[in-house]
Amino acid sequence: ADALIVGQGFIEFTEEGELLQQWSCFDHYDPLMSPEPGGFWTPIFGQESANWLHVNAMTQDSDGHYIMSFRFANHLIKIHKDNGLILWTLGDDGTVDLDSPYNRFVGQHSINLTPDGNFLLFDNQGLDSLSRVMEFWVDEEYDPIMTMGLWEYILPQELFSAIVSSAERLDNGNTLICSGTGQSIFEVTPDKEVVWFAHQNSRPYRAYYVSDFY
Repeated sequence: ADALIVGQGFIEFTEEGELLQQWSCFDHYDPLMSPEPGGFWTPIFGQESANWLHVNAMTQDSDGHYIMSFRFANHLIKIHKDNGLILWTLGDDGTVDLDSPYNRFVGQHSINLTPDGNFLLFDNQGLDSLSRVMEFWVDEEYDPIMTMGLWEYILPQELFSAIVSSAERLDNGNTLICSGTGQSIFEVTPDKEVVWFAHQNSRPYRAYYVSDFY
């Protein structure tokens, strides 16, 4: 009864500051399913606070709807861009089935789209002691909705990262990968050849490609 449940949401507004939409996980999930107090938010909200779903990424699908990553729930959701309804859930307790149990992701980060409109995800813990980058598509034209894994890159054991990290598909077809606790940023080809590798002195949260600064 004394727990403080910390959840996330988003707001969308125009350049003029007009609020278009406001979305909260408390309107769609049951906070009584949250874990015991402790975790990420205790330095900010106190020892009684509970780190619930831990949203860590959000992007916009090619049809304009929103994709949000819930790390602690091990799933992604698709949110209607106008009415805020959850269109589907992919992952644990999902309404959309993965094409293979092997493609189950755990503690994921950095959901985004490739130039082809596929999903790219950093799967932190889906392989237990190994992390990987997963590319897959979701076809909503089928009933039920279908998914299919297209490509993956399994990081070496020494680059395993249980938290943070990212992956981004570059215009040249290669993939930029950031291993947070592995303290590394590197680029691989579609054939999984490492093009370049940079060790970091600190733990990067994510890495992004910037074409130029001007």
